[in-house]
Amino acid sequence: MDRSFYEFWGRYFLALGRGGQPFEDVAAWMRQGFRGYEEISEAVRKAYGVDRGEDPDAAADLWKKTCDSFLASFREYMAVFQVVPREDLEKLERENRELREQIARLEETALRQQALLADKGLDPSAMIDGFQELMLKQTDEFQKLMESAGRYFDEKKSRRSP
Repeated sequence: MDRSFYEFWGRYFLALGRGGQPFEDVAAWMRQGFRGYEEISEAVRKAYGVDRGEDPDAAADLWKKTCDSFLASFREYMAVFQVVPREDLEKLERENRELREQIARLEETALRQQALLADKGLDPSAMIDGFQELMLKQTDEFQKLMESAGRYFDEKKSRRSP
């Protein structure tokens, strides 16, 4: 946070203590893009050392930089108290809503695909069970083949041996 930010708030709270503009006016001034409350704008200009100057373009550019700096300092100050700006909260809420909608669409798609597979007799769990049964049957048949081949070679070997 810059020193000018503290300077503004120091002057503002002193004026507020003497019956100056309420804090709500500062909030409204910020929501309106730093317009509408000339007394507050003038206090910011004084705190930041901004002179209205002769060149309107240079003054407008300097005012924009001043407002950006003020807003950045204000956000940093509010972060100390763990206050989240409304637009950040709204962005997170929007992202949350979009993600929930995406999850709902994905779940609906998964359910439709499962129903489609079931309609075609291709239930994934039944397919896995069938595959496991096939593997067990093939294992048994292979085992029988190996035993048979072993017996065959044992018989052949015993016929050759005197």
